[in-house]
Amino acid sequence: APETTSDSDDRLYCICAQKASGTMIACDNDGCKIEWFHLPCVHLAGLPNKKAKWYCPSCRVELGKGVFSFGIVGGN
Repeated sequence: APETTSDSDDRLYCICAQKASGTMIACDNDGCKIEWFHLPCVHLAGLPNKKAKWYCPSCRVELGKGVFSFGIVGGN
């Protein structure tokens, strides 16, 4: 039988409070309350460079990082 975690199927993610679907991105703030986001909900067409950090809308304001760059910091 396949293994499943007890809350993985019902957990809600993102600012839209929906289930995981499609490509998602994790906020790089360890203290982020939401952590995982759907790309369209945070206005990203794709994942940023692997060397870059990404912060969600709430954390970028709280931390003052990526406020004017859709949350993307570094990666050059």
